[in-house]
Amino acid sequence: MKKKQILISQKFREIREKNKLNFSEMGRNLDISHTAVIKIENGEAMPALPTLFKLWQIFGVNPVEIVSLYEPKNTNSGEQIQENP
Repeated sequence: MKKKQILISQKFREIREKNKLNFSEMGRNLDISHTAVIKIENGEAMPALPTLFKLWQIFGVNPVEIVSLYEPKNTNSGEQIQENP
């Protein structure tokens, strides 16, 4: 796992725990599955940009702070989590 991905995973978990949310509650707030939340926190996936903007809108997290942690896109990198339809 890359350093920046670890930082994003840690930040995501920090936000969830600070707001006393379980995986399902966090997923509902962000319109993603609880499994997606787990994958993001474990560094197995990266949150999509719409999810980052929901973090900003709901939890007051500056999206620039998290977007600056992103690595340039590599086609061989881990999967990205898409929003629920």
